[in-house]
This record gives sequence, structure tokens and C-alpha cells, in this order.
Amino acid sequence: MTESGVKKAHLDEIDVALGITMCFVVFGHMYFISEAGVLWYETVRLFIYQFHMAVFYFIMGFLFTYTKDVFSRQFNHLEFCYRKGIKFAKPFLFFAIVYFMIDLILASDKSLYLASFRNAIYNQFIFPTRAPATFLWFIYVLFAYYLTIPLLGKLFRAKTMLVMTVIGIVLIFITLPPAFALELYGRYFIFFVFGMVYSTIRAEANLYINQFGWIFILMWTTFMIVYILTGWENSYLVSITAIVSILFLSGKIAKTSGIFNVIGRNVFPIYLQNTTIIGLLFILLTKVFKVQEVAIQYFIPLFILFAIIIPLALNRMIPNKLTFLRSLLGYI
Repeated sequence: MTESGVKKAHLDEIDVALGITMCFVVFGHMYFISEAGVLWYETVRLFIYQFHMAVFYFIMGFLFTYTKDVFSRQFNHLEFCYRKGIKFAKPFLFFAIVYFMIDLILASDKSLYLASFRNAIYNQFIFPTRAPATFLWFIYVLFAYYLTIPLLGKLFRAKTMLVMTVIGIVLIFITLPPAFALELYGRYFIFFVFGMVYSTIRAEANLYINQFGWIFILMWTTFMIVYILTGWENSYLVSITAIVSILFLSGKIAKTSGIFNVIGRNVFPIYLQNTTIIGLLFILLTKVFKVQEVAIQYFIPLFILFAIIIPLALNRMIPNKLTFLRSLLGYI
């Protein structure tokens, strides 16, 4: 339901688009393969990092205005932010604690780690991109959009979309400070706004996407080849071609791709849990089964499978009545 009470249709193609994007995210979270000197993986990972979060925030922006009339007088912005704040705070604190504990267990000099523990806590809350649970910056930025964009709507009324687009373009050239992940807030602002714009012109835009989407796939592929061969990159161009390409592909396979649909519907818990699952599997393979780090690349399909299947399995296994546990893992 929207805030005005008008029910909108659930869009399978958006679930599929989220599912496809989540697979890119999971693939890019195996940092230890890069650290082992596997060049092909590092090259692909860095290319994925040019666009994967831009696609995510585009879809989040779309859903924000597709499911809610966020600029209407009936929209209760304070209540909305309160509910989102409670929802986000629980897994944020839980996974921050989990990562503090993992780092402590793995630290060769535990006394030295404990001595720097205060600094780690400070970074987790003030500079999340420098903290043990780095991936939690996503929550900061998403909540910041939920907090600020409706306020901009109240300020500029009918010209809201135009003003926010201009702000997004300006933020391409201005780097905000890293505190509270503001730097990334600025970087992805334009894509969140583009998603909001797409929600207002979706039917018309899809006509062009369905007709010319293959051209964007060709451009996206070309950018990847050029990056591999020369190292040239432009994250904004790559992100735009990736967004259109993924929308095109998701529209084509929305009715037949059950797995991407399921992943998309569970994208928040998968995002929260996948890094931990990947890390634990890495420890198991290298410490217990004594797999050489350079050989871990051959287990990439296994990492992806576990990082996706385990959150889906836990969703089925954990009873609905255990609401607090489910909220910690991102299911509520």
C-alpha cells in the first residue's frame, strides 16, 4: 500500500533486477582472492565495483517513490524514518558486534587489537567505510536518503525532481567528507534520484528500454573490455549502461527466472549475511582443509552458492515468532 492507500502491483522484474545485482555484490565480496594475487578476479571485481551499488540505489530510489507518496501531505515522514531507523539499527549493531568478535578471534595479537578496540567502535559509527563491518555503510546511506529527500520535497514542491537532479549532478563533481559515509551519499545520490524519476515514467521508459536495451548491453560489455585491456574507467557511464541493461534483462526473464526473483525478494538479509558467510567459509577452507589461498578462486561458485542459499534457508528455518532474531538477520 502507498501512504495514500492506493495499492500498487508488485513488480517481478524489479525483484529480478535486485537478484541479478545481488549476485554481482556477492561475487565482489571475496577480497581474499584479490589479496592472493589472482589478477583476473581483481580486474573483474573492480569493474563490478564501478556499477553494482549504483544499480542498487537506483532500484531503492524507484521503490521509495513507487510504493509511497513521499511528497504528499499525507506521508508521515517522521513515523517512516522511525520505523526504518529501528529496522536498520538492529542488524547494524548485531553485525558490528559479530565483526568485532571475529576480528578479535583472528587477531594474532589480541592485546593489541583490544587496545585499538575503542578506535574500531568509533570508526564503525562515525566512519563506517573504515570499520570492521565495512559493508554496513550501505545502511547509513540508504537511511540518509530516506531522511533527507522528503525534506527536499517539502522545500521545493513542484520542482523537487528537477532540483534533486541538479543536486545529484553537482555532487558528481564535489566530494563530501567521509564521516557517516557522506562521501558515498553524494556519489550515489544521482542514481537514487534517477530511480525516483523512473518510477514516474516507468511505462514510457520501458518502451525505449525494451526496444534499445540490447544497445546498452553492447555498450556495457564494451566498457568492460576496454577496462580490462586499458584500465580506462568511468563509473557513471558504466553505471548508467548497467542500470538499463539489467532493467532490459530483468524484463525479459521476469516470468521465467524463479531464482533471481527469490534472491531479489530476500536481498536485504542476503546483503547483510553474505560477507560473514563468505568469510567463515574461507576460514574453513584455509584453516581446516588447508586449501592454498591462490586456489580459493576455484571455489568461487561454492562461495556464491552458500552466500545466497544460507540466508534463504535461515528464512525458512527460523520461526516467525522469533521476531527479534529475525530482525537481527534482516528478515523483518
